[in-house]
Amino acid sequence: MSFANRELPGSAKLETLQLSQLAMKAPHLGVYHRPEISANPDRLRQLVDESGPNADRLVSAGTMTRGQLRTFSGGLAHENGRISSRKAQRLLHFEGVAQRALLIRSESDHRYINIDSECMRIETSDGLRKFSHTLDVVLTRADGSELAVEVKRDQRDIEDPELRAKYAATAEILRCCGIDFEIVFRDEIFRDRNHRANAELFASRAFTSFSRKHIDRLENFAIRDGPESTYGALAEVLEPLSMLMGKAVLQALTVLRRVELDLTKLLTNSTPVFIH
Repeated sequence: MSFANRELPGSAKLETLQLSQLAMKAPHLGVYHRPEISANPDRLRQLVDESGPNADRLVSAGTMTRGQLRTFSGGLAHENGRISSRKAQRLLHFEGVAQRALLIRSESDHRYINIDSECMRIETSDGLRKFSHTLDVVLTRADGSELAVEVKRDQRDIEDPELRAKYAATAEILRCCGIDFEIVFRDEIFRDRNHRANAELFASRAFTSFSRKHIDRLENFAIRDGPESTYGALAEVLEPLSMLMGKAVLQALTVLRRVELDLTKLLTNSTPVFIH
């Protein structure tokens, strides 16, 4: 696979800020997009395939490395460290409050069955420059597809032309392999302070202990009364003697995707929930 320089379409009618956002956050990101090359997960091959019988039919566009690529904590000028994730079933490394916020939000986001951080590196070249890019967060959807996310504080973090070229090359490699890529700004992670508070609360309760009796109560309730209920009613079903404990179990089950509710709104006992 090769890349050809292409002019990024723009519009003189757009304001400067809008044009810049469009150029950076459009799915094809810049001059590396080759629309004639379709997305196909089968493009990902182990390095050993390069010496196999089909090696002469393969043209390498780059290298993808997966695993725990950054595991240190501390020693940087900005906030960094690790957080415990029940959905990932291990510690997740983060650099900066924005990346941590996305991990916290994704912990209770029903769309994702797995979350990971600092786990994918793309190395490629456009013939003139070499690019190496480690993705901030990789989210796995219920259908098995993946979304690779680069987290930035704001627009100013992506104004450097070299950085934009690296993101463009990364985005095109990932697109051709059937992996989505997007840039998320800090103020886009949470809808408002209620959303942030709810996500922090549910992530903090992810490791709440519950037993088989709680799962039996959840499933029996769904069989008897249907999958739809309310936050308060389901908490009472899960733990009849303690509403607080019932909500903690419900919150842990939300992280595990057995219960789904809208965390972008203020939570009350009448908030609708859905049992899976």
